[in-house]
Amino acid sequence: MKREDEHVTITTKESRQGDTSGHVRAVLIAGLVLAIAGLFGMLVLWSQG
Repeated sequence: MKREDEHVTITTKESRQGDTSGHVRAVLIAGLVLAIAGLFGMLVLWSQG
């Protein structure tokens, strides 16, 4: 943190609150794949009936 008169400057790393582990991306991809598979399964069942 750097103080200049009444102005405070902090770096991007200091101000960052989130964690960039990549778990959210994996959950979103898995959910998307499951949703597509479910819709495809419903389409197959609907088209046979």
